[in-house]
Amino acid sequence: MTSVLNVDTIADKAGTGPVSLTKQIAAKMWSCFNGTGTVATNGSFNQSTLTDNGTGDQTVAFTNNMNNDDYSSTGTCLGGSTDGTNYSIFGAENTSAAVTKTSSNVQCTSGYVSNTTAAAAHINHQEMNLVIHGDLA
Repeated sequence: MTSVLNVDTIADKAGTGPVSLTKQIAAKMWSCFNGTGTVATNGSFNQSTLTDNGTGDQTVAFTNNMNNDDYSSTGTCLGGSTDGTNYSIFGAENTSAAVTKTSSNVQCTSGYVSNTTAAAAHINHQEMNLVIHGDLA
């Protein structure tokens, strides 16, 4: 027998707010932002601020903190090299001591690696996308 559930809103047990997804596999934070010129958020969830630290280096702060810094971060970038000789890269953490990842924010770096010279450099991208999965505090 097939069941159908039709609802307009799913509320928490008290009926006063949305259902909390803290233990389910749902993105706890996402952000789409412009990394060129004056950085600006195009859309986001659970993002409080966006800080430009320099070329290819931005910090995204969370509205609601994560439980610790052991969360998963995934990023993509668009609008890097236009000549086809470079591969764009994006990382929410790397081995540099200057790049930080805490329960309240993550520093993102972006750049490119040339497929002709194997050289790498930081670069701003037209669109940066960041998704965080993990447990909220």
